[in-house]
Amino acid sequence: MLPDLARHTEKLLYFYEMMQQRSLQGTSRKLRISAATLSYNLKELELAVDAKLFERTKKGITPTVAGERLFQFCHRLYRGLEEVQLQIRDAAHPTRRRIRLGTFSSIAIYFWPLLQNELKSDKSLSVSITTRRSREILEALMQREIDIAITVGTLRLPEVVNHKLYHDSYGFYARPNLFTKALTELDVKETTLLYIPDAEDDEGITLRSHIHQSGLRYLEEYEFDSFDVIAAFVKKGYGIGVLPVKVAENMGNDLRRISVPGLGKKSFGDHCFYLSYRRDLELLQSDLLLLKDAALKAVQKLT
Repeated sequence: MLPDLARHTEKLLYFYEMMQQRSLQGTSRKLRISAATLSYNLKELELAVDAKLFERTKKGITPTVAGERLFQFCHRLYRGLEEVQLQIRDAAHPTRRRIRLGTFSSIAIYFWPLLQNELKSDKSLSVSITTRRSREILEALMQREIDIAITVGTLRLPEVVNHKLYHDSYGFYARPNLFTKALTELDVKETTLLYIPDAEDDEGITLRSHIHQSGLRYLEEYEFDSFDVIAAFVKKGYGIGVLPVKVAENMGNDLRRISVPGLGKKSFGDHCFYLSYRRDLELLQSDLLLLKDAALKAVQKLT
């Protein structure tokens, strides 16, 4: 006998999208349905599972315990559907092996084409990519949503294998013609800072802590979740940005590293990039070695 939820599976997509958007209006726009239709379907879903799935707050939509459980189920369901779809699509290539790689957007833009180039000789290997914040990628690794993670920092757990790819640090950057010398405290007070507050170094110290330890106060602090957005804003002259040195170097002459009083040096917050996977990963050892070797070669070209 089928459970009641089986008769409402089409509503799971509505719920899943809303948990990602965290906004009823945003979800209705994305799905191209009215907010009233969306609300009705979500209410029907709650009746089917006999539980409240989310709360509406001033900050948006927040899942309940039941909602979080259903959201994780949707993750697994749609991942499974993707796998089946790919298996059907690749039925003509039964020996094709697939690896799901996760990383963050700032490094993917430069690293992914280089990695693909290193792997192109093996036509039987398919590597897909997912981009999120490093912390989310590592969570996806532990939940088996991806096979390989390339992230800033890693999980120091017995069940995770980590390979260090390269070392980096953070620095302050500005548009080349914005400042002609090192910033003074007066400059800082009249300057907007663009950064990712919760980005961490290898000691777990966030950029917010590094910035505030200097004792300086900026005119405004804009908080982002993407280094590429920061770089784009800096290039337009909207302020100074905190960026990984190697990400900024890939911008060429569009950005210039600058000195800021209170930190004592141009770069700070040392951190490493790792290639990580679970020890129980069901993947051919030869494929793991191939991917690790390709990643190291891609990094050498990147750096």
